[in-house]
Amino acid sequence: MSTDFRPIQLRLITCVAAAVAAISGWPIAGQARVTRMVLDKVTSPNFEGESFGAAGGYEKITGHLMGEVDPTQAENRLIQDIDLAPRNPRGMVEYTADFLLLKPIDMAHGNGILLEYLANRGRTLGLVGSVGASQSNDPTTKADAGDGFLLRRGYSILYIGWQGDLLPGGGRLRLTAPVATAQGQPITGLVRNTYVVDKPTSTLGLGDGLFQGAGTHAPYEPARLDDPTATLCHRGSSAAPWTDVPRAEWAFADGEGAAFPGRPDPTKICLKGGFDPNQVYELIYTAKNPIIMGLGLSAIRDTASFFRHATKDDAGTANPLAGAVRFAEVVGDSQGGNLIRSFLQLGFNRDESGQTVFEGANAHLAGKRTIINVRFATPGAGSTQYEYPMMPGGEEPLTWEAETDPVSGEPMGLLDRCIATQSCPRIIQTFTSTEYRQYAIAFNTVDPSGTRDFTLPPNVRLYFLTGSQHGTLDSMAPPMSAGVCQQARNNAPNLESRRALFIALEDWVVSGKEPPVSQYPTLAASQLAAPDVTSIGWPNIPGVTYTNRVTLPTPLDFGPSFRSPDESGVMDQQPPKVISDGGYHALVPRVDADGNDLGGIRPTAVAAPLGTYTGWNLRREGFGENELCGLNGSFIPLAKTKAEREGSHDPRLSLEERYATHEGYVAAVRRAAQQLQAGRFLLEEDAARLVHEAEVSTVLR
Repeated sequence: MSTDFRPIQLRLITCVAAAVAAISGWPIAGQARVTRMVLDKVTSPNFEGESFGAAGGYEKITGHLMGEVDPTQAENRLIQDIDLAPRNPRGMVEYTADFLLLKPIDMAHGNGILLEYLANRGRTLGLVGSVGASQSNDPTTKADAGDGFLLRRGYSILYIGWQGDLLPGGGRLRLTAPVATAQGQPITGLVRNTYVVDKPTSTLGLGDGLFQGAGTHAPYEPARLDDPTATLCHRGSSAAPWTDVPRAEWAFADGEGAAFPGRPDPTKICLKGGFDPNQVYELIYTAKNPIIMGLGLSAIRDTASFFRHATKDDAGTANPLAGAVRFAEVVGDSQGGNLIRSFLQLGFNRDESGQTVFEGANAHLAGKRTIINVRFATPGAGSTQYEYPMMPGGEEPLTWEAETDPVSGEPMGLLDRCIATQSCPRIIQTFTSTEYRQYAIAFNTVDPSGTRDFTLPPNVRLYFLTGSQHGTLDSMAPPMSAGVCQQARNNAPNLESRRALFIALEDWVVSGKEPPVSQYPTLAASQLAAPDVTSIGWPNIPGVTYTNRVTLPTPLDFGPSFRSPDESGVMDQQPPKVISDGGYHALVPRVDADGNDLGGIRPTAVAAPLGTYTGWNLRREGFGENELCGLNGSFIPLAKTKAEREGSHDPRLSLEERYATHEGYVAAVRRAAQQLQAGRFLLEEDAARLVHEAEVSTVLR
């Protein structure tokens, strides 16, 4: 099946690009493959014998795949430090990737689609696409399956470990990759990490930075525990300068239960007096033994190709999906969604035989790239406005279509390499209101100056899941606690629209049926504006502080060995120097009278609101007050009655004024569900469930 979906003019450009690729050393062919599959456990049937419609029963297979990569091939040379990796007797570089496979017991009842899910920090995050599924990393029970959405459709779902710095345990799917050395000697280099705590503590794990979680990531060990050049600094706001902590007041040590400086430990950091929740800390130190993290890109490619095309491995172990896969799709949430952008941009959607790996891709909660192909990569780290500023991932290219880089003046896009090799998939990118504030998602669709909307390539659709926060909910949950934020966190669901888009991607890949037109705010529709109160039209809601805090792409200089366009190389300069502001002008969605974002796919929760649902929240006093509160949004409830609203001076209409009765609220939800269903943004089964949830709710009872 052809995957070149562009018009004739672009096909000509593709031919030229292929020639340029050959001249410039772009990857146009490569050699890498899975050599052995080890099956650790087969559970058949799984899910306590549950049957999933026409697909019947499912089984679960866990194990690991051993792969090898030819470091001399042009495609693989792009992997950072692969030339410094140990080689087997055949001259190949080896890796091992954990996997979890859910497949119909009888593959004749499957739909012929392999869906490869890129584990988020080793986690499956529950059965992808299912309503009511648990968050188990080892889906086994009926509860773990939820409604078995993709299982009912006959998918084979492969969860793959691609991240090489995860600690074992917790059911995490891991990649085991080699360490780079220089003629057998350890390699050293700078590592930068930041820390934010919710309560005072004396000791943190070196690898426990933002989003990485305590005890989840193995840190890069310092080259010297007494390194005098290592620095620790802190600040209480993004506008404040960094203040150095004297070297004598912190140590690479474990201070729990011991007087400072504690017990020397190459995996921990101890601070005299403890870490303060009202500060963000930045550590820069010289580390040793960089993992060749970019092999995760090869693992993603090679495992999909093995399960799709191989009949058996080199040892004769049969491929459990042999002959049953016609199409393959890749799905990633947040970290995994950003990784899909890196995977495609670096040209890995073509296997050793020149075949396209994935015909479809769903990059969810994505807007930048994942830090995977640099020396001392930390792909589990995130970059946000307050907690982890100035990390790679947000450089150009940001757009699927080739656009002019504001620094170099050169055109570049995320699909340049796959266009050159005619291996681009059909892409659906989905994102929430949070991505406008923390991932600068506007610059996926507009130019840096904020004056021109871009045109998307024909094989790309973008959908804004309006009003929800970073993350996925499958029904209206009770308001979530504020934690260190000022407001209750956003509880608006967005899984329903995503489920409909799963079907749209399936139809697009299998039959070529076009999905719905992209839905996101545009300049042409006057739905994007600067983030100040006046420009976006933010209402003066009592008890709510509004700031114009956003993350902007910032052209950074990490040193001469860092290749910014490919987000690859060596970051010799930490912290990086700011090259310029790149001409970027912050843009976020304008809002309606309730403060809810305009544009995109408005779920029933926003179309028939019970409050204001934002993609941003602010940190409360004592925790970096008024800085953006991570990836959390806000839920700000509406007053129940007109008298209550007027008593608090709330400009938003009360529930009573807009719906009158409980039945009026249910009718509003039903109308919204019908409109979404008509636009192919809501499935019939989900429309019925959302209306039922409204019917049994206590709204205006």
